[in-house]
Amino acid sequence: GATLIDPELDYDGRRILFRSSREHPLGQPQLFLVDREGGLPEQVAVDRGALASFSPDGRRLAYNRIAREGATWKRYRGGMAQDVWVADFASGAIAKVTDDEGTDNYPMWWQDRIVFLSDREDGTLNLYAMTPEGADVTRLTNYRDYDVKSPGCGAGRIVYQHAGSLRVLDLA
Repeated sequence: GATLIDPELDYDGRRILFRSSREHPLGQPQLFLVDREGGLPEQVAVDRGALASFSPDGRRLAYNRIAREGATWKRYRGGMAQDVWVADFASGAIAKVTDDEGTDNYPMWWQDRIVFLSDREDGTLNLYAMTPEGADVTRLTNYRDYDVKSPGCGAGRIVYQHAGSLRVLDLA
C-alpha cells in the first residue's frame, strides 16, 4: 500500500496529484502523489478526496471529500452534495469551508483564493471565488441557462465548458 505523505513535505511541482479507489474499491477515493518520472505513489494525508488543488506554496490543499461530479443530479440537495474542504499540512488542521446545501466542487487554487463551482444561488453551476477560510464568496460567472462544467485553472485563467463550447475566464 501507499504511505502517508510527511506533513512537512509540500507539493513541489515534480509530482502528479491523482485520486484512486484502489485501497477501498467500494468506498470513496483517496488522493495520492506520484513522481512524474515514476515510482511508488504516496497517499496525501487526508482520509479521502476527489477533486483537489494545492495552494501555490504547497502547504494547503482545497478538495472535495465526495466524488460525484459526474452525476447528473441537477439541483441535488442531500448527503452526497459536495463541499470544499481545506487541509493545512503545517498545522494538521482540516476544515469544511463551504456549507451550502447544494453542490460546491472543482476547487482550484488561484493566488490567495479558491475558485470553485457552485449552484448556490439559482440552481445553475457557476464559478465562484472565496478565501481559503470560506469568506468573501464572489460570483465570477452569471449563466442561468446551462451549467459551467469541467473547469481547469492555469496561468491565471480558467477554461471551462458552457453550452457545448469551451470558454476562458481571465482571473486578473
